[in-house]
Amino acid sequence: MTGELDQLVSVLRSHGMPSVRNLLVTVFGDAIRPYDAAVSVRSLTRLLAPLDVSERLVRTSLTRLADDELVFAHRVGNRSFYGVHEGAQSLFDRAEQRIYHDPDREWDGRWTLAVVDAGVGTSDQRATLRRQLGWLGLGSVAPNVMASPVVTTDAVVGVVRDAGLRDAVIITRSKNVADDVLISDIDLARRVMPLDEMAERYAEMSEWFGGLSAASGLSPAESFVGRTLLIATYRRVILADPRLPAELLPANWNGQGAYSLVADVYGTLWDASEQWITEVCETPDGMLSALGGISRANRFP
Repeated sequence: MTGELDQLVSVLRSHGMPSVRNLLVTVFGDAIRPYDAAVSVRSLTRLLAPLDVSERLVRTSLTRLADDELVFAHRVGNRSFYGVHEGAQSLFDRAEQRIYHDPDREWDGRWTLAVVDAGVGTSDQRATLRRQLGWLGLGSVAPNVMASPVVTTDAVVGVVRDAGLRDAVIITRSKNVADDVLISDIDLARRVMPLDEMAERYAEMSEWFGGLSAASGLSPAESFVGRTLLIATYRRVILADPRLPAELLPANWNGQGAYSLVADVYGTLWDASEQWITEVCETPDGMLSALGGISRANRFP
């Protein structure tokens, strides 16, 4: 690998390289799903080989992802091809909206509250629901109480419906009562988002990937690796960020700069990485390149 990419991999390994599961979810969401295709284990192994990911690790992680109904396996003879599970499409849709789109931060002064009934469902089901509500943009403000100034009630209803936990959540949207003895909007925002921690994560990520914005001479395979590491890392940060409106953020908030950097690096790596994806990936109907290219118009527009 070239100098910039080799340095990036080294830094990520010392600070927590994305897991094989995280990398595969990123590959499916970022690279494979737009083609509406299923690809071979051999293809996925070849894509991740520069990161020392073995076929055994790929197969083990795919089995677990299939058990979680995030991907499905399609058998053709003695070969398996994997694609995004039908039941996970809405989950990938919501993640795609959060990762690739800068939100409209206009705020009407109201908060969406979701109260999870601790007596409904199993503890694992409630934990999964809270995690998915967190990915949507709600933050915890009290045990089983989550809030967001920008997430709509309809979006919360969609997550609850997908979770299959009927009568498990109370959802409301209203203004916070302002009083000098009650929690203010600013205090509520600080409970929703640990500001210092998020700012540090954005600063770290911007430092790690800043060199790729001007990287030259990357091969198609290296461009794919850089793109995958970029989105896998950014995904972990952005899904933990409630994306608060400007009124609830400090004037020098660095999240917007991080979004711009990711968009810039992604655009730099796009063409070569797409070339590699389509050349490497086998589908039951032939190489992915036979399905034609896709547009970047909906990625960091």
